[in-house]
Amino acid sequence: MHDLAHREHPRRELKQWDYLHCPPETDHIIIGAGDGPAFVIAVGGRTGDGGIVYPVDPVALRHSAGVEHETTVPREAYAPFPDAVPTSFSEDYLPKVSPPTAPKSSR
Repeated sequence: MHDLAHREHPRRELKQWDYLHCPPETDHIIIGAGDGPAFVIAVGGRTGDGGIVYPVDPVALRHSAGVEHETTVPREAYAPFPDAVPTSFSEDYLPKVSPPTAPKSSR
């Protein structure tokens, strides 16, 4: 399970628990590139003088994740994708990890 992140120029493969920071006004795409589920938490506001812009990006288009014509309208940018479907939480969505073990006493 992994994702690909493309932030302006460099492409980076993300692994479990990776952190990716995209400063304001940074063009970026995150693409699910593995064979399992991926979970992305995006925190921030789409504010500013220019508003939201969905630019044409050849890398995004190669991955079917881009727009063919620049737009500022989210509905246009997301038109090719199915609507989100609410779903219930399942423990199966979380990775299987072992709980941390306490350090051994030095006494």
